[in-house]
Amino acid sequence: MRVLFFIALVFACSIVNAQSANFVQVEQKVKNIISNAQWDELLVVAPELVIEEPSKADGYYYTSYAFYKLNSFDKAAEYLKLAEKYADESWKEKIGRLKTDIESGARVDQAEKSIEKKKDDSRSAQDYKKLWEMDKSNIEHALNAVEKFIEKEDYPSALEILNDPAMQQEAGAKALVGKIQKTPAMIKLNGYNKAFKEGQDLYNRENYADAVTKFNQALSFMPGDRAASVNKSKAVQRNAWKTARSTHTIESYKTYLRQYPSDEYSTDAHDILQRSYLSLAREGASKGSFDDAERYYKQYQSEYPAGPQIKDADRELLDLYVNEAKKQEQLKEAYNISRAIDMYALASNLNPASVSSEHVEKLKKKYKRWSRPDTYFFGWSADEKNMLGFMSGGLKNRKPGMYFAARTNGDISKSSDVSWKTDDKNSNSGAPLPTWKFNNTIINPAVHVTIGITQKIAYPLWAYAGAGVTYYTDLREFKNSSNGATSLVENPDRKFTALNIEGGLLLKAGFLILRYGINKPMNDRFPQAIVQHFGVGFDF
Repeated sequence: MRVLFFIALVFACSIVNAQSANFVQVEQKVKNIISNAQWDELLVVAPELVIEEPSKADGYYYTSYAFYKLNSFDKAAEYLKLAEKYADESWKEKIGRLKTDIESGARVDQAEKSIEKKKDDSRSAQDYKKLWEMDKSNIEHALNAVEKFIEKEDYPSALEILNDPAMQQEAGAKALVGKIQKTPAMIKLNGYNKAFKEGQDLYNRENYADAVTKFNQALSFMPGDRAASVNKSKAVQRNAWKTARSTHTIESYKTYLRQYPSDEYSTDAHDILQRSYLSLAREGASKGSFDDAERYYKQYQSEYPAGPQIKDADRELLDLYVNEAKKQEQLKEAYNISRAIDMYALASNLNPASVSSEHVEKLKKKYKRWSRPDTYFFGWSADEKNMLGFMSGGLKNRKPGMYFAARTNGDISKSSDVSWKTDDKNSNSGAPLPTWKFNNTIINPAVHVTIGITQKIAYPLWAYAGAGVTYYTDLREFKNSSNGATSLVENPDRKFTALNIEGGLLLKAGFLILRYGINKPMNDRFPQAIVQHFGVGFDF
């Protein structure tokens, strides 16, 4: 009834234009009521200002303020619009503040009504928190939110409210904070937060190994925590990169790339590897270490076929092969020639125009000649008068070989069986009886022993030359005419030991070794100008 009366009164007074003499007195009364927070009384008195001055904003404003304090936000908004209508510049700021408060109060009121309809404590806790954040002077909303958060063991949210500066004057807030901090859940959370923060600090100081330890501690409090897991993974990767950099070896960078191929420092690792491969390859080439140089050039080629210096690597590897081939050619062994051929083949794979095919063909023929195995032989050696003998030696492809030969005849075991001598004239003057007569039989026991060298002319032909000793004896048969007895008598005129020189050819025919040559004992007593000798042997 009072409200209806008030509305009728306002309407009746709106036609009054002159300021009442009581306006100032009523205005002072209104201010006193506000200072005493008498909002019901304000709602009765404030309309008197409207009656006194219906064209001024004062009465409408204070009436709106009274409705706001009594949580009648719709009415408050209605009268504030009338205040705005009549307000001059001095009122606009106050009206703007009240308008904001009315709108905030309306939202709070609506939220409170919504909370009353909800049965979900977790949601009501958040709603109470929002109400408190709208008006932090309303401690009741804060305590309601804290109570709900504690009920569902959401201690961090409860502590967030209790530690707010607006709650510092609230009795028991600090005690409640202490109790919450001693709960197992908060001990676990605080341990996690402490380890996590220390891990972040260590990470920021680039102490990644210890940061990993701290993040592991955080995970021991909260296994599977995503933030700790992500930060640990980052620290592990950074530590791997730091280790690779401090070790600074090819293997350390390759290990890092195998573990973290897409990490932010993988590009740096690849750059370092490429430069290292080429640097080590060039160092090996300059020091004559072919294997090292080739290995690092090939590693660059295989791992970085589209690398920025692949053309340099290809060209330098080509030069390495060509230079190695030329070096091997100078060593003049079958193995080295074979290696030179291989080096030219590798160079040709990189650039066919870099290698002369004619030169390679010549090397192949040379290798074929030089790669034939050396042959060793043993066999029979003789001449037309000395059919008992042997020969042994080696036929080498690149170097001189050696041989040994000896031959004799079947009379080598015979000797004079008398004490007297004869001569080229077959004299018997030294015989005890003149009845001893030469019967025209001459025996020449002889031994030819030589040693020498063999040298290949052109496969399968070798030449040989050597020297040795010839032992030659002349025995003549005499017959005693008185009794028919015979004896061998030495002829000193034909006996000698002399130097024997020889030379000839050896032919390898499959597994057979055929020998032919001539020799000459260096003594005038030897009856022949030269001796032709021959032989057959087997290789082994």
